[in-house]
Amino acid sequence: AAVDRSLEFLASKQNPDGSWNMGGGRNNAINALALLAFMGRGHVPDRGSYKDVLEKGRKFILSTAKPDGLLASPNPSHGPMYEHALATLALVEMYGMTPDPDHETKTRKAVDLIVKTQSPTGGWRYQPHPGDADLSVTVMQIVALRAANNAEITVPSQTIEKAIDYVK
Repeated sequence: AAVDRSLEFLASKQNPDGSWNMGGGRNNAINALALLAFMGRGHVPDRGSYKDVLEKGRKFILSTAKPDGLLASPNPSHGPMYEHALATLALVEMYGMTPDPDHETKTRKAVDLIVKTQSPTGGWRYQPHPGDADLSVTVMQIVALRAANNAEITVPSQTIEKAIDYVK
């Protein structure tokens, strides 16, 4: 019952454009976490009592995709790769639940961006380019890549191996 009340609260706080701005700004990390909460309770796009919430949230995240695949909110944080990883995870979790070709294209580009921005040491940092690495940012990218791999979106095995070596 508590989870259902929480989802009702989240749904009531969604902006007309599909975003959430809990804690200020329309940050894709918050948007993704809200969508993941609905999906975690078994709600999916195009079905159920929260189908419109999921669809609007999905479309908002897709609207933030940059040409290089970065999913950056209108007012990105100083570390857009956190947002990117969570937004990619949410899109990957919806992958296959929607026949939208734009969803597939942008999800694959988002995954490809993670692969391309891995540092030589195997991790990721706050900005979408290879450089140094940070464990917390790296873990978020690994979770998104694992979900992509589970959804049968190609992730090079060497990317995963380098990431594991970095974490170790």
